Amino acid sequence: MLDLIPRSVARAALRTAILRNWPRYGDVRITDELVPLDRMSTIIPMASSRRFQEAIALLRTYLWHGVQPYLPVRLPGSREIGRGAVLLSPLVEVNGSEMILLDGMHRCLAARHERIPAVAVTLIRPAFTPSPAGPRLSLGDVLHSKPEEEPPIFFEGRQLAAFRPGRLFVESAVDLINKA
Repeated sequence: MLDLIPRSVARAALRTAILRNWPRYGDVRITDELVPLDRMSTIIPMASSRRFQEAIALLRTYLWHGVQPYLPVRLPGSREIGRGAVLLSPLVEVNGSEMILLDGMHRCLAARHERIPAVAVTLIRPAFTPSPAGPRLSLGDVLHSKPEEEPPIFFEGRQLAAFRPGRLFVESAVDLINKA
């Protein structure tokens, strides 16, 4: 069984994580919405085939349990591992009229592959929004790595002034949720 995490809890943890880890946004307004996949773009040009396959399996778990992809959930745990993993909705920055994925590209690609028109995402609207860290691509333009190869890690660790550490935002928020 997927345990839904209240959206208000996920939003509060994410807001705290963003303010702690990237204060240049200033204040951040956070909402949850069902967003069509064709409205979102990414700056990452290549997806990992392995992570894409994992995202398809995760999507099917949501659908099998009758849960809207990708509401915040805690996956089932076991006696051996304890509580299951927390998954937050894909994280999308509203940048002018654009919606740019900061975290959750593989999940959104999986939904697109399975012809799901819209998914639950968390939208962040910062007080100050710098230019995106790279050119924007539609999800349909993202290439997939060969199954035996992992794509290069784009932007990560490069300290680019405009790079948003979306993974850090999400991991920090998950830590806060797990400590509550």
